[in-house]
Amino acid sequence: MSKHQTVVTTLAAACAVLAVALLVVVVRGQSPATTSSSRSGEASVAPRSAGIPPVNASQASATKALETSEQPPAGPSVILKGPQRWSVWVGAEAKSPTVMPMGYYPEILTVDVGDTVTWTIQSMEPHTITFGPQEGPNPPTVTGGDAPEGGSAYGGQGVVSSGFITLGESYTLTFTAAGVFPYHCALHPGMAGVIVVQPSGAPYPMSPQAVKRESRLQASLAISLAEKNASAYRPQPPTSVDGHQVFHVAAGLSPPTGASSTVLSPNGRILGHASISEKTPTSASVTVTLHDVAPHEVYALDLLRGVCGHPPVATVDLLSPITTANTSDGASTTTISPAYGVPAAGWYIQVIEENSLLASQISALQYHVIGCGNVLGYDTTDSAFLPATLTIHRGDVVIWTNLSPEEIHTVTFKAPGIPRPGFHSLAGITRTAGAKYFGGYANSGVLTPGESYRLTFERTGTFNYDCLVHDFALMDGTVIVKD
Repeated sequence: MSKHQTVVTTLAAACAVLAVALLVVVVRGQSPATTSSSRSGEASVAPRSAGIPPVNASQASATKALETSEQPPAGPSVILKGPQRWSVWVGAEAKSPTVMPMGYYPEILTVDVGDTVTWTIQSMEPHTITFGPQEGPNPPTVTGGDAPEGGSAYGGQGVVSSGFITLGESYTLTFTAAGVFPYHCALHPGMAGVIVVQPSGAPYPMSPQAVKRESRLQASLAISLAEKNASAYRPQPPTSVDGHQVFHVAAGLSPPTGASSTVLSPNGRILGHASISEKTPTSASVTVTLHDVAPHEVYALDLLRGVCGHPPVATVDLLSPITTANTSDGASTTTISPAYGVPAAGWYIQVIEENSLLASQISALQYHVIGCGNVLGYDTTDSAFLPATLTIHRGDVVIWTNLSPEEIHTVTFKAPGIPRPGFHSLAGITRTAGAKYFGGYANSGVLTPGESYRLTFERTGTFNYDCLVHDFALMDGTVIVKD
């Protein structure tokens, strides 16, 4: 069996484990408007007004990366004849084979009805491209994600999925209906993208060349984030227990999960910023700050599923409002409970000026929307053991902990003359008995996010181990045991 087939087979067989161990990402939506919208228990968002143009991914990510300009977002301006073909990167290759961005680049892509999009895997890490029913705040539950599902066209109905694909493989869809279509990877929570489909013949906000530049920019930002996180990581210092040392090794590492947004006014002025940080798998903190807005106002904040400039797919949450007193600045922080974590794309922040009500509007609880911002994040993982080489003494203990919230790993010591088990095999996913190591074969089995594996080394020597899931990424380590 080829290396490529082994990778795909390995991850396909692990689908059931992943379904339990990891949560599938949610993508959420957005809809800016300068007209009024009603609120009665749950937020409903007004149709888009011409006053607030769409915020494209290029502007949002460039602002996030550089925090520079306040120029207005680029509206649709590129006119292309006939159906177009567009490309999306899935993941990216860093200098280190262990560093893998978990994203679709660009995260938000605008096309027309009849256009075709091709996703191509850029790294050895397998992924899926999965679209599902577009109602509700949560993504669809897709079973059998190891195999393709649906056809080669999508109009917002049913489920279509690439199944597991890996380096160099592609998946292509033609879009047959206008709408906002979030999608996600069934293997990696937080890995999400959005395809915005306009009516046939509509001008585009970006040219194909600009889309390619944006893909490179977003991938490079994700790689930089992962590399900085890995270089800054410091393992927990060893502790002394009963005369022996206890050492800690990270089995995989990821930057803190989160995303951010630049909130823009109708004329493109930066109104404020938002940040979303995941605290636990089921809770996140959303902080929104506004600058140079009217004093003595109450600003309601909605977190919606979709993208700026289009009707929302669903409401994610109603955030705590911002009240300005004698100043023109304000902030609020809200704890939310996203059932499937924080996505890299597909949410947006909507700002509503509550005090600008006419007397005739009060009974209808109508509000004036003054700004919005797409939420974007850069999700990465470092499939490495840190530190990769550890020197200890006989009787010392090593504890490996999976610090990657989006991956599963194993700690597997090989034995001469014993075939290395495949991860898809029973031996590959099963933990060996005993917590003392005398050499030979030992296996942690599947380490889900946050789970640990502990061994006491009772024999001197040099012992090599690796991760059965990510051997293609050269995820390996060495323990040197001395007297």
